[in-house]
Amino acid sequence: MTSRARFVRRQDIGSDNNLPTHSEGIVIEVRHVKSLAVLVIALTMVLGLILPAQGSVRRPPRSTVHTGSLTYATAAAEGMNAEVEAWRLGIEHRYGIRIRYDVDFNGSASIGTGALQTLDLLLGYLTPGVIRELSSYWEQRTGNLLTFSFVYSPFQRNMRGGEVLGSFSPSTGTIELYIPSFSENVFISGESPLTIMHELGHAFHFMIADFYGEDELYARWTALNGGIQYTGRQETDFDSNTFVSSYSMISYKEDFAETFAHAFVRRNAGQGFTDQLRAQGGGLTNLGQKVQLIEQFLPIYFQSDTTQMVANYRRVWTAPTSINFYGMRIAGYYTQYIGFTHPRFVLRSLVGMLDIEMENYRWMPQIGGWVISSTAGQHYAVFPGGTTFIFRTPPPVLN
Repeated sequence: MTSRARFVRRQDIGSDNNLPTHSEGIVIEVRHVKSLAVLVIALTMVLGLILPAQGSVRRPPRSTVHTGSLTYATAAAEGMNAEVEAWRLGIEHRYGIRIRYDVDFNGSASIGTGALQTLDLLLGYLTPGVIRELSSYWEQRTGNLLTFSFVYSPFQRNMRGGEVLGSFSPSTGTIELYIPSFSENVFISGESPLTIMHELGHAFHFMIADFYGEDELYARWTALNGGIQYTGRQETDFDSNTFVSSYSMISYKEDFAETFAHAFVRRNAGQGFTDQLRAQGGGLTNLGQKVQLIEQFLPIYFQSDTTQMVANYRRVWTAPTSINFYGMRIAGYYTQYIGFTHPRFVLRSLVGMLDIEMENYRWMPQIGGWVISSTAGQHYAVFPGGTTFIFRTPPPVLN
């Protein structure tokens, strides 16, 4: 028996043939497909502390955005997280980018080091040389280095009610990653691996289209759809041999970014989707041809050595589609955190009848989720995003 919360990614877009002035990134709405009685998993952001379970939680005042200045640490209010600042400076130096983050009203960083470790690991897949060149491209185009801005979620919503997790602005070369503020019922945020890599996919796409030609790229990419048209909205019923996700159905720009993101992130056992890439006869599916096209584009526009980046990308062709963990078969993109650090939000409340104590859980990077035991003797695996499973075989005893 399982209970899952389904991702629904949505976005309103303009025409496919024109470069937009702003590209809304991943949008998510969580729905319960099956419920474990009245199980509700609420996630919130804290700096390593669990908020009290009782009483209402207020969102802190909108804060000042970090400017990325090297002098910022001395100007910050007392209590600034020096470790976060050290990580920021190290990543900026290593990749030639700029990082910003919101600051709480008391002057402490809005993000933990986990968000920056995730960013560092993902940028490492692409390699420092490539990211430096990509950043230089955006500096020439906009006057700004490629910028990653972690900001408290404005809870933006499009016309269909999805919550925006990230965005990319080609007018400024800025990727905004929306992190939840102190609020209930938050299941995931823009610091997730797929969101970060999706927005990076937009940054690559604009660069490729600039050199290759927007009309030419549009024609070449859409020819791989086998006649299927984009709908301008997410479709729950889609051809998985042509599109990597339902969100890809929105437009060719979103299709490119999603294919790019999934190919780089879903590289470990349990995350693979090789069954969507190769047809039964041994040839490539439409989606396989899209993955192959991006692979061909990756080394073309860079002077840096792209050998490692392409090798990392090619893992998509061999990543096992599932893993077994204590009698549970784990597979799919909800496992995107496999191999990553604990995301900066914690399980905050589970409805009383499940009788779960907050200290009785453990983050398991090998599955990219939490293992939780209730005082009633039930054991769960819970993943960022809300997907929940009940173990058939009891997992390791929690410390």
